[in-house]
Amino acid sequence: MVVATLSVGGYAMYRWQASTPVPTSAHEHDTKLLKDRLWIDHVPKHDRDKMQLFVALTKRPGRQGPKGPVGAFETVSAWEGHFEAFRYESHGEEMRVLFPQSGDRETLTVKPSKCNEQGMDYCLDVSGSSRGVSRYYSRRGWEIRTVDEAEALATQLAN
Repeated sequence: MVVATLSVGGYAMYRWQASTPVPTSAHEHDTKLLKDRLWIDHVPKHDRDKMQLFVALTKRPGRQGPKGPVGAFETVSAWEGHFEAFRYESHGEEMRVLFPQSGDRETLTVKPSKCNEQGMDYCLDVSGSSRGVSRYYSRRGWEIRTVDEAEALATQLAN
């Protein structure tokens, strides 16, 4: 799981470096933006600058992983990282989150939207969480279907 979350961070850096903003479709439904997408709080300015990541995956990450939808909050730089994974149930803008390691439960309000801030295409406002930050950003092309896919992409990028 550690490799997977670090891979997600590496993948985000790669996609940020390799992508250019694309205009968004006016017909894209906002609730579809939240899941299976990488969210960051800012683009790092240097290799020790820590960024906050958020991901909520709809698919089971792997055969040995937990069943059902999972996600993670992560703090990462090029040199250091910490993550806390969670299981969740989603009901519109509400996410009921369980952190299995600590047993903590939280009810988050998540509001994804199209935006044009910090060179990003999407914004995500999160409230009700003691982890992460309250505002994240994402770009078109930062879709992630599974943790396994993120790991595979990170392996390709490393070679």
